[in-house]
Amino acid sequence: MAYGDFQLPTSAPAEDYPNVGWKICVAQFGDDHGMGGYSYKPRWRRDGFGFGNPFPTWEPVLDFQCEMVEMALRWKEQTLSTLSDLVVRALDDAYQARVWALIETWADANADDAEKATLREKIRVTALSRRAAQRAQQNAWVAALGEKARAAYAALEPQDLLNKHAWLFRDIWVEESADEIEEIDDFDFQNRDERIHKLRVAAMHEIRDARGLAGLLELAERGKASSQIGVLAAHDLLSEQELQELLRLALRSVLEDGKGAYSHKNIIGGAVRAISEDDKRERILKAVAADLAEEDTARLLMLASFARNTWVLVDELSEAAQARYWRDVVPDWIRYSDEETNEAVERLLKAGRPRAAFSCVRLHPGKVDAQVLFRVLSEINASPTCRSVSSINRAASFRESFGKAL
Repeated sequence: MAYGDFQLPTSAPAEDYPNVGWKICVAQFGDDHGMGGYSYKPRWRRDGFGFGNPFPTWEPVLDFQCEMVEMALRWKEQTLSTLSDLVVRALDDAYQARVWALIETWADANADDAEKATLREKIRVTALSRRAAQRAQQNAWVAALGEKARAAYAALEPQDLLNKHAWLFRDIWVEESADEIEEIDDFDFQNRDERIHKLRVAAMHEIRDARGLAGLLELAERGKASSQIGVLAAHDLLSEQELQELLRLALRSVLEDGKGAYSHKNIIGGAVRAISEDDKRERILKAVAADLAEEDTARLLMLASFARNTWVLVDELSEAAQARYWRDVVPDWIRYSDEETNEAVERLLKAGRPRAAFSCVRLHPGKVDAQVLFRVLSEINASPTCRSVSSINRAASFRESFGKAL
């Protein structure tokens, strides 16, 4: 069909542009509340007569949504992305049963292990929960639908151990299921934390036994909870000798800047900072650093807690290694010891890092001696890296105030 020089397309856009077509299709139904703004209806065009008026009832809208659901369910190729979109949308029972059937077919035919794990987690946080079990006790059809959901969930169980347990380590906080969110008023977070803790430790035990310590490093690379893996390894999983070996393996890729270096840094930091006994921590760090060059030892100590017990070990290194540590270490906020805070500031000032020194005390500047704080602000003001006029003015103002106070 043509209007003047403009030719309307004759083929279906969903076939020509499936990615765009899918997004438009699934946006027409689900839990999201939609709203629209009507375009102004031109009064001078004859082709607009009789069109563009709001529907007097919801029937045409609902019919259109049903057609969109049918279109989505009959989509030419179902993928992880399309099935995830269908899982998270609240469809009625008949449609939802077809979704579970599509998932089982996809799992048998096209899905790889990692994709199964991803879609399985999507089902866990949307469809399987305690409230669903309660509803199933009251409604036979809901019970049958729940069985189909559990069957789909079971069909998606990965064979690879890392994929099987990846949901526990995808992030530091394990996402709640849909019904955990709904029951937030009487939800016991402490009990849930203990349950997740036990599940994580059991998963790491299974991976360690089957894949060795290298399996724990690979697990850390697949999520954002690598520091938590280090904490659990130090507290609940590994002996002191095994922990030393894990830290050596992790440090090797960090020093080589190899694959997973970032997550391996977090494993080391989480494990070392989780050890509360100073003697044990010092013993482990020295054992891991036994065969390292001193500058590499400095890089290891940068991953330990920013505290005096670490600085004592740094002081045993050569001057070049000490300079490397104080030049590159990322200082933490020291919460408990005013004396330690002042020492950190002095050491960072000596290394020529007044801004890093200020970052240690920015939340509680009163913990630092006023004269030391005056020096910090003065050196920030004099620093060649202080390019901003506003930064110079702020530092000068602080310095002037503290100078008067002195």
